[in-house]
Amino acid sequence: MNNVQTEHMKNSANDMNKKHDVSFYNSQIFVNCLKEPIICYALYVTRSRLWFSKINKYCTSRKNYDVVIIGGGMVGQAMACCIGTNPVLKALSVLLVDVGKPVQYEMSKHYSNRVCAISPRSVSLFEKMDCWSDMKNNRVQPVLRMIVWEDCSNAHVTFENPTSDSEKPLAYIIENDLMLSSFFKRISSSSNVTFKSETTVKSVKLADSLSDLVTVHFGDSSTVTAKLLIAADGSNSRIRSAMGVRTLQWNYDQKSIVANLRLIYSNPEDSCTAWQRFIRTGPLAVLPLSSDQASLSWSSDDQFASKLMDMSETEFVDSLNRALCDQSSQNVVTNSTLDLMDTFFENVCNVKNRLSAIVPPTVVGVEKRFAIPLSLVQPAHYVDHRVALIGDSAHRIHPLAGQGVNLGYADVEELANVIESAMMAGCDIGSMLHLREYETRRQREVIPIAFGCDALNKLYKYKFSPIVLARSLGVNFIEKSPFLKVRLHQKRTFTNIVSRPKISI
Repeated sequence: MNNVQTEHMKNSANDMNKKHDVSFYNSQIFVNCLKEPIICYALYVTRSRLWFSKINKYCTSRKNYDVVIIGGGMVGQAMACCIGTNPVLKALSVLLVDVGKPVQYEMSKHYSNRVCAISPRSVSLFEKMDCWSDMKNNRVQPVLRMIVWEDCSNAHVTFENPTSDSEKPLAYIIENDLMLSSFFKRISSSSNVTFKSETTVKSVKLADSLSDLVTVHFGDSSTVTAKLLIAADGSNSRIRSAMGVRTLQWNYDQKSIVANLRLIYSNPEDSCTAWQRFIRTGPLAVLPLSSDQASLSWSSDDQFASKLMDMSETEFVDSLNRALCDQSSQNVVTNSTLDLMDTFFENVCNVKNRLSAIVPPTVVGVEKRFAIPLSLVQPAHYVDHRVALIGDSAHRIHPLAGQGVNLGYADVEELANVIESAMMAGCDIGSMLHLREYETRRQREVIPIAFGCDALNKLYKYKFSPIVLARSLGVNFIEKSPFLKVRLHQKRTFTNIVSRPKISI
């Protein structure tokens, strides 16, 4: 036997030993995985990375992703950002698709007319994603106080932080473009997230079972597959339509007039106060932006909204000031009853805060007006095999409570938690077993808020004296009860109560 043959036999023996070792090693991993879920997760990560590294090696662009997000608005980008910055979820490959271009924020003297009131809960999510510092270093406006009142009586309620801590406002007013820009910066630095901009979705083939993947066809003729498809494509979601889920929806036959205002405050401290008044035409809200600027959201029926849009700047300003200050609709019987209630609280409960007149700011200018149609959308299900709805795709509510975008950010946080739980358990991230948990938790929060806002909108349309009296007594009772105010603050049920409606992107 020559040297070449001897060397070949040695190599063959070594290969057999290696195969035996690998086989034994794999069997040990399988046994350990049955004992420890964390090892299951490690195996999942290793397998995914090896598989996708092979694809990247031979393909110019990836065709398979763990997660595909349709819709690059605030909620969609937040979802991609949340996955990209989570240490556990970084193992997932993510494709974010949007029809528009990424937003680059440039701070100017005048604020954008697209802003949102952001709750402390949403701010906590921004901090986890390492986006909050960038937003705060640009400009965010804290809301330290909220005043809510109506035109039919003197009843009102004032919300303030019970700890009087200026570092913990009730909410922050932030420009949409600033949030989008901050999210995009974090997405750009995430190695596992790809942003496919200026791309339309041509069609979607959803999975019939867990054995299938979701297939997405784009307008540029490219195609990708995904283990989990996340729809953040707005209230008219094509993905929700493809799911065929039954959806409860109706138009309010109302529009919200959105604009930027120039103001004069009688008290400089009011520049951090948000105002909301329920009037005959619908609720209107004034959100602080700076010492002399504010954002307006005025909901009214379609006919009156058209009149407001057709008015000159001077006419609109006059109409708005009348809406904020007019007392002609005051109900005398209701106000007399409220005075008796004040006397009772003073004599029996030793509560001295008698109702005082509300002095809102004076509007001196308006710019950047536009109107947004209002509607309610509530699908029966938020999930299906390998697909989940978030943001306006999953729910659209009346803006009088201002919860729209904050509910979307809560969707992001909850879905990320569910995906992480699935990975830690070694399960498929598109499994209905875990996606159902997301649906259940979110519907428990969203549905009461959606129909509560709907009921409140209807309640304040009535000018019938007994109804005016009942709602005024209820509001006044909350104002007189510090305990209820603290509970409302803890539950954050009123947070962003004066926010403008979010624009679906």
